Amino acid sequence: GGSTTTTTTSTTTTGIQPKYDPLELVGDQSIDPSCGLFVDPAAADGGDGTQQNPFNRLADAIAEAKMQIPTRNVYVCASSDPINEAIVLDDKEYLVGGVDCATWQAAGGRTEWSDMSGGIPLTLEGTESAHVQGFRILAQPNLGFDPGTLQGNSSIAVLANGAIATLQDVEIIASAAGNGGDGLNQTGQAPGRQSAPASFDGNPGGDCGDDTGNGLKLFMCPGGVSTSGGAGGDGNLAVGNDGSDGTPDLSAPTGNGGDGEPSTVGWDCAINFGNGTTGAGGSAGNPGSGGVATTGTLSAAGYAGNNGGAGTNGGPGAGGGGGGGRKGDGSNGCVMGQIGPSGGSGGAGGCGGLAGGGGGAGGASIALLSLGSMLILTDVSLTSAAGGNGGRGGNGQTPGAGGLGALGGGSAPSNACKGGDAGNGGAGGPGGGGAGGPSGPTTGG
Repeated sequence: GGSTTTTTTSTTTTGIQPKYDPLELVGDQSIDPSCGLFVDPAAADGGDGTQQNPFNRLADAIAEAKMQIPTRNVYVCASSDPINEAIVLDDKEYLVGGVDCATWQAAGGRTEWSDMSGGIPLTLEGTESAHVQGFRILAQPNLGFDPGTLQGNSSIAVLANGAIATLQDVEIIASAAGNGGDGLNQTGQAPGRQSAPASFDGNPGGDCGDDTGNGLKLFMCPGGVSTSGGAGGDGNLAVGNDGSDGTPDLSAPTGNGGDGEPSTVGWDCAINFGNGTTGAGGSAGNPGSGGVATTGTLSAAGYAGNNGGAGTNGGPGAGGGGGGGRKGDGSNGCVMGQIGPSGGSGGAGGCGGLAGGGGGAGGASIALLSLGSMLILTDVSLTSAAGGNGGRGGNGQTPGAGGLGALGGGSAPSNACKGGDAGNGGAGGPGGGGAGGPSGPTTGG
């Protein structure tokens, strides 16, 4: 979002007594030294909070003021050095800035207040009647993102949570927020024949009298998803046997090797459908959903946007069907009384590509975030900058290649049938982009 400025003016009394308010003093009157504690950010360490020896940290003055009964006012001069602290007010604190460091009279300007660490300079947490006057509160640009959540960092100047407080003569500015982190990019290629041929290519069929070489070919892909080439059919004395289907079942009919019985002279695996069928390719993963910019969450922790959703993994390719086995009757290259050769198994399907990760949501630029609070704003300006962009979704992984079906056992022209080639895996789905962060001078909930 773009930069926004809002000014709010009210004639409601602030509650601070005129003799304690430098704006109400006339002539060259200074604040009475007994009125409170004093802070000069440029002062030396070791101050005691008097006008002659002020504190140099606002937190020290507030802690000391809260020990007094009643709580004493805290005056902060408009020094050449700004306040660089994140402060939490949780009681009845009175903070007054914009006074001269030498005379403790009204300085004609506001005290600069920021937090160089990128945090929230002022938090009003459950205050009963806090008063903040005469400051220019600036939230620094908070670029970057959380590496764990990928959420872009937010720039929030003032956060009020269940607070009752008055803000008078205060300029509140939020700066640019951070972009969300990009989603995980999957690299390389999913497991497949290109990386491990022996793990994906089918098992050759056994020769006459040997049916041990026709077992199915199984591979376990990442995520516990399996793919297998169908086993070749066993040889037999009187009749050949079908090979089995490859898995997963992604086509109709599935890759099932045909009957290998040579019922007539000149029987052929290709012509008589004895070879295993080729497995189908795996399904591509779905893209992840984009983050929704209108449903971010506001809380005492700040702003949390909606990340993009991760894609889904690609599916594995189907294994090829097993080749049919042949009978052995003495006329097919086998010795009379031997079982025929077994069919070759199909190749295992290539694994599906892993999904890309979703992008992180952009951070928010909010001058004043009010949650369940009652605030009186008098001569207060609110300015916000651009919210962060959502991160890009990550790319899905390239799928793995399917294995090749193995040859059946035996010798041509009496050999058993070949297993089917397997299908390639499906590509991993890309992740969705994160939602952009909002920009608002004041946001409440």
